[in-house]
Amino acid sequence: MHCNAIIMMLTFFFTASDRKEHLLSEVAALRQQIEMECEVMKRAMSGFKVTASHDMINYQYTSIGNLQEQLAAIVGEQEAAQITVEAYIQTMG
Repeated sequence: MHCNAIIMMLTFFFTASDRKEHLLSEVAALRQQIEMECEVMKRAMSGFKVTASHDMINYQYTSIGNLQEQLAAIVGEQEAAQITVEAYIQTMG
């Protein structure tokens, strides 16, 4: 019985550890997507076409907002906002 309890504890530990690693990986992937959306917006505003269309910029902000909501489901509203703002500032300059 003692051995079974240890096995159950180890199973829970590794399962929780794997879950945390998966969530961290998901957060990193979402942050990368936010950075890519910001990069697209930045290029649209400063590329060949000096003024990007309002619809295009609005679409990028909506995409970023959706990604931020996905982050919030994992890390909470405040942390999601911080990650999003940091990615935006890093990309947009």
